[in-house]
Amino acid sequence: MDTSTPTAPRTEALALTLREAAAALGLSPRTIWSLANRRALPVVRVGRRLLFPRDALLRWLERQAEVRS
Repeated sequence: MDTSTPTAPRTEALALTLREAAAALGLSPRTIWSLANRRALPVVRVGRRLLFPRDALLRWLERQAEVRS
């Protein structure tokens, strides 16, 4: 008999940290920071922290692909 407590299903984060966004896009954290400061990348500032909304990043990436093709 399994007496362990069930765990809640994992949910994806709504936003990525700077390092997570960099890893997801294959760019350096410095490049992500620079793009965010130029407002070239969707970012939400919470205090000193930068958060990158997952859906907004996907839309941004799709727009970049359309412009380049």
